[in-house]
Amino acid sequence: GKEAIRLFKKYHEAIDLVILDMIMPGIKGNEALKAIRDIRSDIKVIISSGFMSEEQKDKLKEYNPNAFLDKPFRDKDVLTTISSLLSN
Repeated sequence: GKEAIRLFKKYHEAIDLVILDMIMPGIKGNEALKAIRDIRSDIKVIISSGFMSEEQKDKLKEYNPNAFLDKPFRDKDVLTTISSLLSN
């Protein structure tokens, strides 16, 4: 998570989309999402998680994730979600 934030700070102008897992070493996905939104509020963000309750998803909506991908997901699901977000 910390490395993702560091890299995003450095390359944020060249990045079109971020995929975040909720469970990462050092910093949780919601903290990384907040930090990324503070750097660039318009970046497209997909949240991925093996288990996330509707209550947890509702709490994350404060940081405006663009999509959720629940694990396990298929390649097709990832590609469809990315394509949809980047075409808007």
